[in-house]
Amino acid sequence: MIQPITAAMWFLTFLSIGSAGLLYFSFRNRLDASARYMLFGLCMVALANGIIALSDSLRLGFSIVHYMLVNSTVILTELAILFGLLTLNRPLPAVWFRNGVIATFVWVCLIEILRPFIDLRILVILSSVVPPAVTLATIFLCWRYTSEQFRHNLFVRIVLICQVAIIVFWVSRAILVVNGIPVSVVVPTQLSTIMIIGYMTFLAFRSLAYVGIRASWAMQDYRDTSRLNAELVGTMKERDRFFQRLITTNKAIGLGAFAASMAHQLNQPLTALTMQANVVKRQIDDPNCDRAKVVAGTNAIVDLSKKLTELVKSLHNLFTNSADQRTSVKLGQLVSEVQRFFTPLLNEQDIKLILTIKKNPTIDANRSQIQQVLINVINNAATACMQNPALDRRIELVVDEYNHTALVSVSDNGPGIAPEALARAFELFDSGSDGMGFGLWLSRTIMVQHDGHIHITPRADGGTTVSIDLPTQNPAHE
Repeated sequence: MIQPITAAMWFLTFLSIGSAGLLYFSFRNRLDASARYMLFGLCMVALANGIIALSDSLRLGFSIVHYMLVNSTVILTELAILFGLLTLNRPLPAVWFRNGVIATFVWVCLIEILRPFIDLRILVILSSVVPPAVTLATIFLCWRYTSEQFRHNLFVRIVLICQVAIIVFWVSRAILVVNGIPVSVVVPTQLSTIMIIGYMTFLAFRSLAYVGIRASWAMQDYRDTSRLNAELVGTMKERDRFFQRLITTNKAIGLGAFAASMAHQLNQPLTALTMQANVVKRQIDDPNCDRAKVVAGTNAIVDLSKKLTELVKSLHNLFTNSADQRTSVKLGQLVSEVQRFFTPLLNEQDIKLILTIKKNPTIDANRSQIQQVLINVINNAATACMQNPALDRRIELVVDEYNHTALVSVSDNGPGIAPEALARAFELFDSGSDGMGFGLWLSRTIMVQHDGHIHITPRADGGTTVSIDLPTQNPAHE
């Protein structure tokens, strides 16, 4: 009669083969790194369980080769899961995985070399150390280095829950073995049967959850479009087009406020350019032409032309929408551009705008979208300051970096924000001003897409601080 553990192992073997086949035939034309790692992991699960199930069914004894294959495939499975999840968010050097495979075989060989010389309980404990360590690393790295959207994906959560359960299995097994209670598939007790079948159940759920991740999760640039998620990717692209139109609308609403600032910015160099051109013209028409004045006036015209070119370029950066094209951006430079255009307008309103750049971190972002967030926040701060007397209106911008996080704070000395307004500040179409009420909602949406956050904090001395944080650029991309 077939043992329950053997039956469960046959089931998990065929389930892993089926899941591997589903992945391969769904992604065979665009098999990315994550799918390859997971395909490898599923094959390892099928191999480990198939070896044990076949040996038990044929009443074969366990040799050193059996133990080496089973111990190595268990570790390699966890390693494949780790790389399979992380590469859905960022590229990882393939050499890291190859080194992990080599280290696994070295460890397994070391265990088998020590087998004749050490107590069986110590041997079991040593073989139980690495799998939960890699599983724990998977949980930590996914929580620390993947996007918030990815972590909140239902199937990702299922995988992480299964990882916790797998850690519990290995730790419990080690504790039981230390206390002289064996947990083995060779001579299974009732407790062993329950624990091992439970362990295999979570392995099965994890394999199915990964397929769910690939069907529901699309990369930001949609590189992993396949038959499993083609319809979803189409919907996401349509959502992005709507999102870009919404950003354009939001900028158009604020364009009137910027008109005076733009006119002032352009008027100054144009006026100076005209004056210098007239000076040069008079000198050329004068029979006693002063060559030094002509040269000085010509140089001034060149300098003013460069200034106008830089100004037009900055205007283009500020008001050009691009589809989700992210580039390496110095945050301090980006904030400075916004500050430069706000300053003349705020001067007319007797609002002092102070910019402090403590550090100038590099972020990977859509330049136009992050500037839109700053425009919305500074506009709100200016509106709040207008309730103060003319000589007591101040907005402070601070750019900083802490623990691989880029930070921008916008603080005003207005009357502050009421608790009920703070609770609904980011709700769509909720506005206490004359705006349409989606500026802060749009800002938060942009921040979420950039794996960042935006917070509003009342200041103890009156006024409000809006804090924006973004992950700094991955050093591997710099």
